Amino acid sequence: TRINEWITLETLFDENSEPGFETAVTNAPATVMSLSVHLLSGRPMKHRVRVGGQDDAAMKRAGKLERGLQGWWNIADDLAFFSGHDTFNRELAYWMTLTGWYSVLLGIHTRANGTAVPLIDFHDPRESYQQYGSRLDGLQSYVHIYDTTLGEARKMAALGGASISATAGDNMLPVTIYDYWEVVADKVEHAGVFQVANQGREWAHFTETVDSPRIPVLTGPVGGSPWRRSPTPGHGTLGMVGVGTDEWMKRAGMSVLEANRPLWTQFNKYYSLLLEIAKNYAEPDKIRVRLEGGGERRADTRSGGNVYDTEDINSAIRRDEPGRSPIEVLQVLERLHMDSQKGSFPDTLYGQINVDLSGFAISQLLEAALHKLGPYKEAMQRVTRQADRWFLAQFREMK
Repeated sequence: TRINEWITLETLFDENSEPGFETAVTNAPATVMSLSVHLLSGRPMKHRVRVGGQDDAAMKRAGKLERGLQGWWNIADDLAFFSGHDTFNRELAYWMTLTGWYSVLLGIHTRANGTAVPLIDFHDPRESYQQYGSRLDGLQSYVHIYDTTLGEARKMAALGGASISATAGDNMLPVTIYDYWEVVADKVEHAGVFQVANQGREWAHFTETVDSPRIPVLTGPVGGSPWRRSPTPGHGTLGMVGVGTDEWMKRAGMSVLEANRPLWTQFNKYYSLLLEIAKNYAEPDKIRVRLEGGGERRADTRSGGNVYDTEDINSAIRRDEPGRSPIEVLQVLERLHMDSQKGSFPDTLYGQINVDLSGFAISQLLEAALHKLGPYKEAMQRVTRQADRWFLAQFREMK
């Protein structure tokens, strides 16, 4: 999928690597991702609550709710820290900018001592499957398919009041979980399928039913284009030419790396070519010679080298100079680098400038960054705002 191509870029995987040849990749995808995540999550997300009215009582009530939400999110980040995860803002920014999608499961877990803690889980978009209704209906079904161990699967089933009857004693046995949510008659039904290796699939219906018409998962695309007909005839799953959910899914979510993906792919090829030329020119053991006037070269077992045999007493051995770096290749690399700045961030935004900038110039640089990250920033704000509303609604029901 296209998401895998973006991940390949972000991890600096070298697709051109071959034994015996010099290759390299540009680090631009990784630096673009790092700067994007920093700009989106560097400042704490603000939680605003509107309760109606502008009097002192309303303002105090809103302030109390906002402080409560801030403390709630601090607990969520603390739980993430002790479980080896990053903060909510950074994980959300990472998934959005890298894959162009987000899938966040919301929940509240009550511990044995009666205290409630937030349950927030990010799902890999490649393991998440959504089915939307109309704009009034929203998300109608959601499936999260992922692999884990039998021990972890038993714990997760227990959270829903179910159990797995698999008799295997090895808790490290691989298990595939199908976590399924569906809206039925204004209620959300939640079920799970646990596929234990070599033991088939087993349904585990959870006892809890969400008394809400909304699935507690915030998921959707970001950074792409809205639904439209496919420009390629025959690409569609609805039986009509150019119409289909498969084409919509490819365009709806867009990584921050997509604009430069073709450029960086070509850049890596020509970059590797220049390195190979430089190696052949510089390494002494790669020096090649030629015999002027004709003759042949044969191995000399006594000296361990080569012997050149010729009948021309005036012949001489000359170094066979390798080819210089083609100027056209250098021009292509420069052009690709210039175009890549339009699709991501200009070099000056990374501090690669030796002069002082005016306030206007700095504001223009930040505007260029916001132009690229604007859709992702707005999506992060929407997700946080909807999560706040969901948690506040749950707090009201818990009273």
